Amino acid sequence: MALEKITFPSTSSSLAQIGDNVYWCSNEFNVMSEPIFAGVIWGIHPNAITVDVVNVGAIPVDSFIVFEKNIKVNESGIKGYYADITMENHSKTYAELFAISSEVVPSSK
Repeated sequence: MALEKITFPSTSSSLAQIGDNVYWCSNEFNVMSEPIFAGVIWGIHPNAITVDVVNVGAIPVDSFIVFEKNIKVNESGIKGYYADITMENHSKTYAELFAISSEVVPSSK
């Protein structure tokens, strides 16, 4: 395990989470390169992240950093077999609800 701290000029993204994958891209002549896997986030600080890097020192200083969420952890949709919702309309005017839909993922399969 090789931990490397990546510091940003301003506050890092609040959307980044521990366990997210980190990729970097170079920007030469205003053309972005293909994203290259850097490692996994191990720590988040106000203006930096700590990454378990694949190749130590491989991330250039002026790189564009992107994050990828782990699909196993951040699965979209409701988990389980039962959901209870309450919808209220506090408007003084008439309103009609035409459809309700959701994405449900069975949690025990």
